[in-house]
Amino acid sequence: MPPSPPPLVAVGPWDRGEFAAMRAELDPHGEWPTAATLSALIEQLGSYDATEGAAEVILLAQPTPGDNHQPAIETLRTLAPLTRIICIAGSWCEGELRTGRPPDGVIRLYWYEFAPWWRAANDAAEAGRMPAWSEPLDDPRSGQQTPVSETAAARSHARGNAPRLLAVDATDFAVFETLAAALAPFGWQCDWRPRGRRHENTPDSASTAAIWDGGQLADNELDALRTFAAAIHASSPAAPVIALLDFPRVEHLAAVRNAGAAAILGKPYQLAQLVNELERLAAAGRSAHH
Repeated sequence: MPPSPPPLVAVGPWDRGEFAAMRAELDPHGEWPTAATLSALIEQLGSYDATEGAAEVILLAQPTPGDNHQPAIETLRTLAPLTRIICIAGSWCEGELRTGRPPDGVIRLYWYEFAPWWRAANDAAEAGRMPAWSEPLDDPRSGQQTPVSETAAARSHARGNAPRLLAVDATDFAVFETLAAALAPFGWQCDWRPRGRRHENTPDSASTAAIWDGGQLADNELDALRTFAAAIHASSPAAPVIALLDFPRVEHLAAVRNAGAAAILGKPYQLAQLVNELERLAAAGRSAHH
């Protein structure tokens, strides 16, 4: 059972584009309270004692760079100083950190980082640990790091457990080596499946999960993902496939899932996000096939 979210308000266009896709994944029953703008939320706060009714978290959807949220953010920080604002930046905001001025006093994440970050933060809060949104904002990266799940952390300290097989389709062997070294402490034994080569599946090579390393789904990449996912599922029906993409777009979500992958992570990704998603999806795969 997923952890209960904190008191929150979702602000902005959560019914459009990448934000609608994220909300469908994280709030499938449409239970999040919403406000069209931060100014509208400020008006709501003025109607009651903010210390009694303020949300713990504000999820601010930012579809384009240059949106001047700063005056409203400062007002909110005065009205509800304990409320943390999380700015989720859309695809059009990818160059904002270089060419623009993103809002201050918030935790800033790209839309494709948000779901694994949110799940991990809620898990931490449910377990009585400090969630990422509660970290002091004394550094530009404060609050952005994803903690490793308790399940993955326990596996990293376990002894005597048989490693789980993780099939990796990567065109660059250095990518495979990096994944193998990084994931070994969490109980994953990586098996390189060079793209385009036939791999004979045996009972010993049945995978628990798989990773497909790609770019932006250019040229024949989607066909390559589909071929890889089909080969994995032929021998290991419960094994989830995670696609690693450069700066994914919302249209990639459906394309990747239709090709047989269970999830996307944008590159560069946090190791903790990859580890957590492997644990979550592998557990869901086992449950679905029992």
